[in-house]
Amino acid sequence: MIDGILDRIMGTAFCVAGLAVLFEAWRMPRFLEQGASLYEAPGLTPGLLGIALAISGLALALRRRSTGSQASEHSSLNEVFFGSASGARRLLIALAITGIYALVLFGRAPFLLSTILFVFIFTITFGALSKDPPRVSLRATIEAAIIACLVGFGSRYLFRDIFLVPLP
Repeated sequence: MIDGILDRIMGTAFCVAGLAVLFEAWRMPRFLEQGASLYEAPGLTPGLLGIALAISGLALALRRRSTGSQASEHSSLNEVFFGSASGARRLLIALAITGIYALVLFGRAPFLLSTILFVFIFTITFGALSKDPPRVSLRATIEAAIIACLVGFGSRYLFRDIFLVPLP
């Protein structure tokens, strides 16, 4: 019961956020008067993401749950949002790592270095937390380093060379 209500609330919130992003993307300059094509408008990608977010939010808000689902058996809002106390701890860890990346590293350290470091730490941390007891193997460390490098170099190439966005 409570899951259906939370789905409607969160779905509506995501739909409204997506529409707000779309609205603001539409208001961005298009530079058509300077000879740029519509596909070069800076609001194109945010607008497409806003549409995707709005549609996803609408789908979440309007979906129907089966009455016998296990999700309706949760006894508290904490369990609905996090699944357990360990889910809450994992959320706080994710917020802390992301906050350090966004507020401390991004813009102060080179983009490539900070992104590789962020992805590596995030991957190692949550790979270790998925094991009981938490541990990190040499193989997991190598895999995390490969993933971090692929994401770092890939995102730098995508933003710098494809989207032509200057990176810090």
